[in-house]
Amino acid sequence: MAARARGGGRVLEMPARRSREASPERTKVWTEPRAPRQERRVPVLYYLCRNGQLEHPHFMEVPLSSVEGLYLR
Repeated sequence: MAARARGGGRVLEMPARRSREASPERTKVWTEPRAPRQERRVPVLYYLCRNGQLEHPHFMEVPLSSVEGLYLR
């Protein structure tokens, strides 16, 4: 706020706001703790072949280590 007196040419000013530095506690950003990652397992059904004959089906669950899926060799 500034005001000029009519004849004196005097200017009154409000004191300037001091720039405050933020305390380290105020600058911390909250991050959610990560949930424990559960090992994802996928079912696999396969058949073995002996002497040209298929055996009974075999089933097992294997851990999925890739987000791209499961590739069998």
